[in-house]
Amino acid sequence: MAMAGYEHGVGSRYQRFLAETAGVGAGTLHDLIVITMISGDLSCLTSWLDQRHGRGAFRRMFRSPNYTGPDYDE
Repeated sequence: MAMAGYEHGVGSRYQRFLAETAGVGAGTLHDLIVITMISGDLSCLTSWLDQRHGRGAFRRMFRSPNYTGPDYDE
């Protein structure tokens, strides 16, 4: 039951995010997110997002307005 609750609470929202952000490229976006999490290198993910959603897409999608830390490329 706990895993079903997780899937409903998190997994379905993540699937919706992928579909809304990438459309038919949802699998590619998921792969890039996983690669980024494992490697810590944001360059491929940010480049992919910038090509599809304009410059600075990563920051607009994922950063809290209250974030005051450095950007990944600083």
